[in-house]
This record gives sequence, structure tokens and C-alpha cells, in this order.
Amino acid sequence: MGIHAAGDGSHELWDWYAENLMTGTYLGHILGPQTQAARVIVEATSHPITRGLPTEFQHEEEWYSWDRGAREAGFDVLLTVDESSYSPWIKAFGNEVDIRMTDHPIVWSRCVGRGRAVYSAMGHWGDAYAQDYMQRLLENAVVWASGVEGKSCGGRS
Repeated sequence: MGIHAAGDGSHELWDWYAENLMTGTYLGHILGPQTQAARVIVEATSHPITRGLPTEFQHEEEWYSWDRGAREAGFDVLLTVDESSYSPWIKAFGNEVDIRMTDHPIVWSRCVGRGRAVYSAMGHWGDAYAQDYMQRLLENAVVWASGVEGKSCGGRS
């Protein structure tokens, strides 16, 4: 299970991690300002990880972007962020870099052999963890990743 900074570029040389938990190469996070409130949409409303979450909510975050989305990488997309609800740019040192992804997953999961992997890009600030939806999301993710709920994962680890 990975949370927020587990999705930055610091793990790019670990192939297993990159292939089984991450979607692609980390491009960066918004800057100028560093965090922004945005609309989050729960896509997989029937997945055990999203149980009890509102269908959409506002969340302030340091939004990460990658060169490939989780859906494109074969993950089950659970939540996305609406890029039209914030400014997906890195604005620093006189430069502006567009880091829009168009389809922008922020929580995803997949079976890895008989095991389970889940990642949430949310969680930069400590205040995020005081939110009911964040507590519910993480509790559900731990239960799902442990294999207690949901369809079993087959295959070899």
C-alpha cells in the first residue's frame, strides 16, 4: 500500500515497485501554489475500498502527475481528480510546465499475483488524515489489501 510520496520519482530504479504499484514516470506536482482544492470523483463506487465514500468531494492536495495514467497501465481506477477544478501547472523560477494528464487517477488498485496493491496520491498535509473520507478510504484500503474483503486474487506471487 502506497500513500502520497510513495508515488514520487524516488523509486524509479526499483522495477518491481514501478511495475506493480506505480503508473509511469513521475512528472512532478503542482506548484504556484503548491496545494490546491480540487474536485475528487469516486469512479468505482462498488469497490470495497470506496465503500462509504461520497461520490465526489473537495480535497486540498499537492496534486501529482505521471506520464501515464493508472487506467492506461492496467490498474483498477478508484478515484480521479477533475483537472478543470484546479490549475495543473508547475509554476516556479520563471517557468511554467503543464502537467495535465486529462484522465487523472489518484487512487488505484490491482492484484499482484495472489497479493493486492493499492495507492493513494492524497495525503501531503497532516490535515488530510483528519477528514472522514480519508480515514474511511485508508481503513477500507488496508482491509482490502489484507485480503479480508473483495474477490480473491489468483495467480502466483
